[in-house]
Amino acid sequence: MFGAGLGFVFACCILVRLPIALEPHTLAAVLPLALCGLWFRHSRVVAGFALGIALTAGAIDHDLGLRLKGFSATTGMTGRICSLPVVRDGFTRFMYCPTGGSPGGARYRLSWYRPAVELLPGQEWRLAVKLGPPTGSVNFDLFDFERWQFVKRIHGRGYVRTDQKPEFIGLDGEFVDRVRFHLRENLRRRVPASELGTFLALALGDTSLLDANRWEVLNSTGTTHLLIVSGLHTGLIATLVFNLLRLIGVPLSILIGATIGITGCYALIAGWGLPVQRALIMTTTVLLCIGAARQIKPGAQVLVALVAVLGFDPLASLSNGFWLSFGAVLALLYGLHGRTGMTGGVAEWIQSTTKAQWVVFVALMPGLAHLMGQLPLGSLLTNLIAIPWVGLLLVPVLFLGLVLLYVLPSIGAFILQIVSWQVFLLWQFLDRGAGMALTQPTSEPDLLVTLWAVAGVLVLIAPRGLVPRWPALLCIVLLLKPATRLNQDSMRLTFLDVGQGLSVLIETPSSTVLYDTGPAFGDRFSAAKQIVLPTLRIKGRAQVDRLILSHSDNDHAGGLDDLLSGIGVRRLVDHQHCADEWTVDGVQFVVFTAYPDGGIANNGSCLMYVRFGRHRILLTGDIEEPAEYAILELNLGPLTLMSSPHHGSETSSTPALLNNLLPEVIVISAGYQNRFGHPSSRVLERYNNRAIRVLNTADEGGVEFEFNRTGYRSRSARRSQGALWRRTGDN
Repeated sequence: MFGAGLGFVFACCILVRLPIALEPHTLAAVLPLALCGLWFRHSRVVAGFALGIALTAGAIDHDLGLRLKGFSATTGMTGRICSLPVVRDGFTRFMYCPTGGSPGGARYRLSWYRPAVELLPGQEWRLAVKLGPPTGSVNFDLFDFERWQFVKRIHGRGYVRTDQKPEFIGLDGEFVDRVRFHLRENLRRRVPASELGTFLALALGDTSLLDANRWEVLNSTGTTHLLIVSGLHTGLIATLVFNLLRLIGVPLSILIGATIGITGCYALIAGWGLPVQRALIMTTTVLLCIGAARQIKPGAQVLVALVAVLGFDPLASLSNGFWLSFGAVLALLYGLHGRTGMTGGVAEWIQSTTKAQWVVFVALMPGLAHLMGQLPLGSLLTNLIAIPWVGLLLVPVLFLGLVLLYVLPSIGAFILQIVSWQVFLLWQFLDRGAGMALTQPTSEPDLLVTLWAVAGVLVLIAPRGLVPRWPALLCIVLLLKPATRLNQDSMRLTFLDVGQGLSVLIETPSSTVLYDTGPAFGDRFSAAKQIVLPTLRIKGRAQVDRLILSHSDNDHAGGLDDLLSGIGVRRLVDHQHCADEWTVDGVQFVVFTAYPDGGIANNGSCLMYVRFGRHRILLTGDIEEPAEYAILELNLGPLTLMSSPHHGSETSSTPALLNNLLPEVIVISAGYQNRFGHPSSRVLERYNNRAIRVLNTADEGGVEFEFNRTGYRSRSARRSQGALWRRTGDN
């Protein structure tokens, strides 16, 4: 059945990456043939593949059928809270599962501003909700929030209308989440606020209180797997339970059943994440083989785990954690199988632990470079210290404290204080590691380079003497290749998809210019941190030569502080000193204000005029009618490209301006179905009447133009990165 398992896994991983969904009813006919094919040796691979196709197609069709296609009017809906509610900035956010006449199986991510009562998992409410599709910004080669929502089975997003009274119906279901909630509240009462996020991540897999700075430290030190419930913790719990029960003489059959049961309960309490599932399945497989006095090769155990994880969740392979988690396990089996032991005492344990860390460090480099866009080169040394610290000291003591908290509360509280002290020291250590700046950014994901690097890894961690190792190093070094530079006679301009806001990146062969930073909303979202800085890193831009802020509104300048703290800026030009002019690589830049009397308001926006070859480009900030009339006297047209003034507001894009500048292309930077109604239908009609090509980031995602002196080509992120889960401009 090994071949059937491989066929099943391959089918699940391939089908979710097709740009269109297959009709599941067309595959129903092959199911009986596939099941029959499992009985025959030579047809098992094909049969497994067919089963994977059928299962995955059905899951995709089901989830796409539940997704909202557009914004709805305020709707009265009955449903229950089906997740741990998270409170931040006055908003309580939770998953809401409709009941009654609503679509069965749908899950909506809601926010409720300052609810009058505490929200608990399992509560059933009738709420007035405003719902929309699970959408998000889409940019080139960055984190795909729409894919993340698809994997998490989020079928819509919205908020609770506070002007209509909610109706509490009762408390029913979600037993596991209610247990998790009470554990979280116990920790909240006894743990310092500064360390609470770490406790919740380690104990419950709840990362909602880990702030952006701590995520940055974890990513840069390669220790994310340690501070979040992972397979390591699950394996540790299983090992502790098994050895403890064996020590007190529990019979083997009861020992195996109890270990699986207790570990399974822990996996549920810990949030049932993908690494936890994988570890639980592999642990169960090993224990059942022990009970049956049979041996299953480690490779077969991994395949069983793969089939079980994908059978339970056919969309799991869309998660980065799927590849990194199983990749690490396979690397350990390949790199260490038959070459380590535990018979030589502490010295051999240290040697084998060091070798295991080295194997995982090398093996995950291609995946981290391709999926995350960076290599935490200092993670090897950091993990050598942090893994035994967390695995042998922190996690066991934490769970001992949690158990004693319900048996001997005073002793449990004291142990949690010890854990809090450990957590403080651990963060001090990780902060030092992150401060060494050993994280190496990588350029745009390149599948061919990644495959070469994987081949190099296989050679490098293979047994000695099998093949020479030096070619492998050359293959891995390819991951550090610099980003492709622009040709001397070219310029690239990118409208980043920052939602309802504006940020435009202009690149020449030797300089980087940024016009606006996009918005920021507390510590929840910053376009500069989540979009602009990662884009600069992927493109190999180590600094910004000119940063122009059109004006001080949040949707244009909200990310300023994050940008300045994340990258060097040689010169800042803002609305208070809006005058600058320079030429670099044959590109002329002029920054000016057309309406000085506008002050810091929209009409006082800094504008940027760019000349390159025959091309004329104008970035307009949020100017409105008075500033537009002032522009008419400057004779800037005709234009190749212009940003839509004030996101396509009805107070902008006057006929006089359009007739004077005659732009070939206008790009509107706006949020999907934003509350301002941008762009105005009247403005769009003006564009269409003049045969102007219109691109809206709400529909296109990020939009990139690459110019040479005589022409240009353009592409959009949504169209070039099409996928099953992608919201298109039509819905």
